[in-house]
Amino acid sequence: MPFSSLMKDKVSVLKANGEVFEDIQASVQTKKTFIQRSDILIETGDLIQRAMSNGAMQTYEVIDPGFHEGLGGIPLVIKLFTKILDYLKLIKLFNQLHII
Repeated sequence: MPFSSLMKDKVSVLKANGEVFEDIQASVQTKKTFIQRSDILIETGDLIQRAMSNGAMQTYEVIDPGFHEGLGGIPLVIKLFTKILDYLKLIKLFNQLHII
């Protein structure tokens, strides 16, 4: 089974400089998010947002972005170590980024 078949989530990346990348295939797990896109530079402090099927939105802060080049038939993967943000921290970050 290819790794890409595990990418069941759609996320957005909100960068500290205001850039937003949407509709990114990902696998969101507890404290980790996997993405197979090399065209986006994801850095510590960037935000990952996931809209869930129940209408709720989860926002994660990137703690440690890990880029792993592909090798042979294995595709590249970005393994992001993340932490979920509580509401007050989320509002503070959005205000800093001028999103709200």
